[in-house]
Amino acid sequence: PTKEAASLTRQLTNGVLVTYGGDLHGAYPAGGPCITRVVEDYMVNGKVPAKGTSCPAT
Repeated sequence: PTKEAASLTRQLTNGVLVTYGGDLHGAYPAGGPCITRVVEDYMVNGKVPAKGTSCPAT
């Protein structure tokens, strides 16, 4: 992750940084099924990803 993203995550009370192993700036939805699952679980079901969640490049 960029140091800016990591810094912002530390500043947020409930922030969780999800990392993606590829080089896409915005990994959703093109980042594959792992990213899609994480984002949609949060947006649709309110499930916050676990700290340290990482998705491999597709």
